[in-house]
Amino acid sequence: MVLNGSTIRRLGFVAVVLALLGVPDPGRAADERTDASGGGQPHTQQYTEPPQAVVIDIRPGLCPNHLKLESALAIPVAVLGTMQFDVMNIDPGTIRLSRDGAEGECAPTKWDYADVGSPVIGSAPDCNDPRGDGLDDLVMQFPIRDLISTLGLADLSGEAVPLVLRGKIVTGKGIEGSDLVIVMSGSSGDADRRNLIGFVGEVLPGSGAGEVKFAYYTDTTDRITFAVYDPSGKIVKTLVDTDMAPGIYRATWAGIGEDGQAVPDGIYFARINNSSAGSTRKITLQR
Repeated sequence: MVLNGSTIRRLGFVAVVLALLGVPDPGRAADERTDASGGGQPHTQQYTEPPQAVVIDIRPGLCPNHLKLESALAIPVAVLGTMQFDVMNIDPGTIRLSRDGAEGECAPTKWDYADVGSPVIGSAPDCNDPRGDGLDDLVMQFPIRDLISTLGLADLSGEAVPLVLRGKIVTGKGIEGSDLVIVMSGSSGDADRRNLIGFVGEVLPGSGAGEVKFAYYTDTTDRITFAVYDPSGKIVKTLVDTDMAPGIYRATWAGIGEDGQAVPDGIYFARINNSSAGSTRKITLQR
């Protein structure tokens, strides 16, 4: 290979050294690679970094969280700061709120910073502590009418719906968090409000054989009963029978009847009731 002045200037010092050693220039080789389709386009391998999990709280200070279909107001959604995560690093312009099963996403109309709560780190659903922790939280406002139309909430009255917040911090790294909102219709004095009791998500297997786990919510202070029934309507096991405040709760059934003995595998039904309404989930018990 003949190396004159123009060649050296064109290739640069590193390329010259590589050329003398007979080693291909890795940068030049990368530029010249093409994809398998033969289209002649440079092929670059893409690396995607998973988003950083953040704690969000819909309607900070309340649990469960309500979204009234008739409201013309906005609903606050906060990203809670922690010692490990400074919300000042978030780019609010990238924030979007979405729902699984809905194609659209909503952007906040405004945002501010305030200490509105302390995050509870655990498995969802959890109620975050409404007391401040001395750390700033990013509090955004989402118009309820936009959420209803974009996320398809109009037909989900009485349902506990998980909403997902995604965005980026100023370095470009993604963030993601979720929280539940209970969709409700009618004014606070209507009978519909009394129906806000039910299950959150599906029945899940527990850690033991034949064990099932439930998450459920109640919107009013009332006496709550939660029992498992067989297909004939007979109570198999009472899990809860007590006065409860509004919130999200958990219960576990280990496949044991009232007599303390294991019940046969098969179909059962879990039902939660307050004084005026109830909700039911089907259970398939299989050890």
